[in-house]
Amino acid sequence: MDSASLRVADRAVKIRDLNAPAERPPAKKSGIKEFVEVNEDHFRRISRRAVKEIRRFLDEKNVKGLPITVSFSGGKDSLAAYGLTVEAKENPELMYIDTGLEFPETVDYVRSFALEHDRKLHVAEGKNGFWENVDTFGPPAKDFRWCCKVCKLGPTTDMISSIYPKGTITVEGNRWLESYARSGIGFVTKNPFVPNQINLNPIRSWCAAEVWGYILMSGLEYNPLYDRDFERIGCYLCPSCLSSEWRNTGRIHPELYGKWESYLHEYAEDKGLPKEYADMGFWRWKVLPPKMIQLSEEMQISLKPKKASGPTIRVLKGASPCTAGGYSIEAVVNVNRVRDFSYVEDALRTIGEVKYSPEYEIALVKTPIGRAKLFGGGQVSVTAPDAKNAKKVFDKAVRTLIRAELCTECRICTKKCPRRAIIIKGGMRVDPERCNSCGKCTESCPPYHYYDKIMESVDISEKGCPAKR
Repeated sequence: MDSASLRVADRAVKIRDLNAPAERPPAKKSGIKEFVEVNEDHFRRISRRAVKEIRRFLDEKNVKGLPITVSFSGGKDSLAAYGLTVEAKENPELMYIDTGLEFPETVDYVRSFALEHDRKLHVAEGKNGFWENVDTFGPPAKDFRWCCKVCKLGPTTDMISSIYPKGTITVEGNRWLESYARSGIGFVTKNPFVPNQINLNPIRSWCAAEVWGYILMSGLEYNPLYDRDFERIGCYLCPSCLSSEWRNTGRIHPELYGKWESYLHEYAEDKGLPKEYADMGFWRWKVLPPKMIQLSEEMQISLKPKKASGPTIRVLKGASPCTAGGYSIEAVVNVNRVRDFSYVEDALRTIGEVKYSPEYEIALVKTPIGRAKLFGGGQVSVTAPDAKNAKKVFDKAVRTLIRAELCTECRICTKKCPRRAIIIKGGMRVDPERCNSCGKCTESCPPYHYYDKIMESVDISEKGCPAKR
C-alpha cells in the first residue's frame, strides 16, 4: 500500500522506493580540489588569524630583535607553520633535527625544500644517540619517550647555543589535538629543556583537515611519504606511530623495520617476556593504559619482565627513628656502573655540599634538610630531623646517583645551568667553585626526569617497611 492508504488499512506493509527518480541529476563528483574550493574562505580566515598573531608578537614582544626560525620536521604541521611564518615575515630560517631515526625520504625532502625555497637550513644531528642508550633505558614508549630528550632536545640545545647565542623565536606546528600533553598549550610557550628559545604555536587549535586544506590551498610541496599511506611523519620506530604505519614501514624499508623488530624480540627474550610483547606492540607502553587493563590477568602477568630491565633498589630500613636522633633510611641501589665513582661525587654537588673519599669510594652530601652517605657498592644511608625530610633527601640522593651513572651526555644540563658550572666529559662534571646547588639542572636531565620509569618505584614507610606502588 502507499502511504495515503496505509492510515486506514487493517494490515499493510509500507515499501519505500530507494531508487532515485530518473529526473534527479547525479551528484557531482568531488575530491581534494573541490574540498579546498568549498572551504577556501574558512582556510583563509583561520590562516589570517594565525598570521596576525605572529606579526603582533614580533612587533610587540620581540624587543631584542631575536632571529625568527621555523622548526621544520618534514611533517604537515611544520609545513603549515612555515607557510604562515613566510606570510608574517619574509625570511625565516629553518631548523631540522635529524634524530638518526629519520626516514630517508624525510631527510631528502627537508634538504630539497630548503634549497628550492632558498631558505637557510640548520641541521642538528642526534647521530647514534638512540642505539647507544637503548640498552640502558629499554624501548621507548608512549609514556616514556626518553629518546626525544636524547635525540632531539640535546642536539637542539647545542644548535641554538652555537648559532643563536642570544636566543631565537621559533614557530612550531604544535596542535591541541595531537596529544593530551599538548591539549592546553597557548600561543607562546617555552620548553624547560631548551633554554634561549621562545616557541610560537599559531596552529594550536587547528584540526588535521584544516592543516591539509591550508597546505593545498597555498600550493606547498609536502613530504612524499604522505602519498604512501603515512598519517604522521616522525622517527620510523616511534611508539606513537600507528600499527598500520609500522607495517607500511616494513614494506617500504624492510632493513629499518627488520632492525627494530629484531631488537624488540631479543629484548623480550632477554627479559623473559612473551613474543606478544613485540608482535602485538605491547612495547609501546611502559605502563598499560586503562583501556588495556581488560587483558586477562595471565597476560598482564606475562607482560611483566622476569628480569630487571634497569636499576633496582632494595630498602633495608624505611624511614624510622634513629638511635642517634631524627630519622634514617638505608637502602642498596643496584645500577650498572659505567663510570668512576667520582662522577657520582660531582653530581651530588648539584644538591648539596659534598665530602668525598676516593680511596674508599664514599661520598657524603649535606643539604639544608638532611644528609646522605653514598658508597661505591650502591649503599645509600640518609639521616634527617623527621621522616618527611628523610624521604626527600633519600629521593634526591638516589635520583642523583642514577643520573651520574646513566648520563646520556645530551648536554641539556650545561645549557640549563645559570652559572655554567657543568661540562660534559665522559659524563657530567661539576665545578664546585661555580655550582651553588640550585638544582635547576635536574629539571632537564632525562635519567632524573624519568626516574620513576627507569627504576622500580618504592614507597618508604615511617615504620621501616618498604611498600611497592
